[in-house]
Amino acid sequence: MKIKSALAAAAVIAIVGTASPAFADNNDISANMTIDNSTFNSGELNSQSVAITFPLVTNIAGDRLYIDLPVGYVLGASSGVVGPQTYDPTTGICGGYDTGITIPNLSGGPFTCLSTPDFPFEFLIAGNVPSDDYVINLAPGSFRAKTTNVDETGEITITLAMFGDPMVFDDHGSVAVTTLGKKLPNTGVDVFANVAGGALVALAGFALVIVAVLRRRSRA
Repeated sequence: MKIKSALAAAAVIAIVGTASPAFADNNDISANMTIDNSTFNSGELNSQSVAITFPLVTNIAGDRLYIDLPVGYVLGASSGVVGPQTYDPTTGICGGYDTGITIPNLSGGPFTCLSTPDFPFEFLIAGNVPSDDYVINLAPGSFRAKTTNVDETGEITITLAMFGDPMVFDDHGSVAVTTLGKKLPNTGVDVFANVAGGALVALAGFALVIVAVLRRRSRA
């Protein structure tokens, strides 16, 4: 909530027209959200395009559409977009920078966008977002997965809100994603343990040979 409040406050500088307060139905649309390509490698750019499909049934105007990747992920737009910029949802161009984030069904406009190093996992689109079925496309290389040494599950969250004090939240939903952790290389301790284990196996085998030889001699 603090993140969204801070971003919305920064974005309002370049947003044209603020909406009058409206009553909103806070709908959880998670059950109706789907995602293509939801598994990513630790610390690497997404190699495949990602498509997030969801329906919106909103009754607020002057909306802010938030796209939040799991904390630790980094959107390319966070370093390429400086301040709120004009955004074209059909091309993904934000202030001349290709974000790789497109929403072909989002029409009407005008729209602005914001993505900052302070919250590199979040992309904010401001403008009127009407009720419709949407697909958010994240192009290959548009974000980098978090760095982790273990497999982790997380969520990509879509939130619709109206700027104000307090903010008015409408539809929201999340889809699960998996980050495949980097496996740690063998450390000196691991090597020592492997060598020691091998030596013990060798000694045990040698002992069995000696026992067998002694048994044969005793029989003789």
